Amino acid sequence: MKTLRSMLNLGTNALGTHRATLSVLSKNIANASTPGYSRERLSIESMSFGLGAQVTGLTSLRDTTYQKALLGASQELGFGQGKASVLEIAEPFVNDLDGAGMGPALDALFGALQSAGANPADLNERGAVLDRARELADQIRNSATGLESARRSAEKSAAATVTEVNELAAQLARLNGQIRDIQGSGDPALELVDQRDELLAALGELVDVEVTTPQDHVGDVVGDLNRRRGQIQNQESSGSTVIVRAQVPLKEMFGYISHLRSMTKGRASFTMQFHHYDPVPRNIADEIMTKSA
Repeated sequence: MKTLRSMLNLGTNALGTHRATLSVLSKNIANASTPGYSRERLSIESMSFGLGAQVTGLTSLRDTTYQKALLGASQELGFGQGKASVLEIAEPFVNDLDGAGMGPALDALFGALQSAGANPADLNERGAVLDRARELADQIRNSATGLESARRSAEKSAAATVTEVNELAAQLARLNGQIRDIQGSGDPALELVDQRDELLAALGELVDVEVTTPQDHVGDVVGDLNRRRGQIQNQESSGSTVIVRAQVPLKEMFGYISHLRSMTKGRASFTMQFHHYDPVPRNIADEIMTKSA
């Protein structure tokens, strides 16, 4: 028969387990919309001799295989987008599909040579050969200049990316040290692990945004996009409206439609589509690391 003391111990263990369960449940609810947060779950086991249940551990509900696959896919997508960006710069200088480029220039030169071969004494035919040769030389020179510009752009982009990656790696190293120290004391450090996972995937998704606005609201639209860390690409007038094109982090675009309508009294509209992934700025990465501190 259970003694009063054993019954009190049973009640104490039950209350402690319920309190811990409610604490984890409240934390999961509070962080339901927190980017990078992984739900936590208590491990509860029954105690011997019928003394109730006890908490034996705290785990995070994360799928390591899925996370690795997602990270790998994001890296491949970022590489592909970066490569496409450079090729878009080089394409106009090597693309012959629009009837321009070195291919048509070569064809024109060969055609002029054939005509001159059939009438070698004709000065006009000879002059045409020289003209086509100059056009080909100009085309080669323009193509070389364009390709060199694409090369410099690629090098500049790569250098900036390397700098960002190095800074991010240093932050991850510091975070790994904190996780190691805390886990050494028996604490799973799940919040820090979540921050590390988010930093590993710290690639800010950029979208192309095209806003069509009346001319008297252009300044407001451009200023607002700048505050959202957007990079204005160009502006194009179309009658009484102006089309503003920019690249903006997707994270900054939530709720934009309501704000745009309010700012322009419902007279502006916008579209957006995915453009590429880019390393997050250092200050944003620092926020990710310190938000749970």
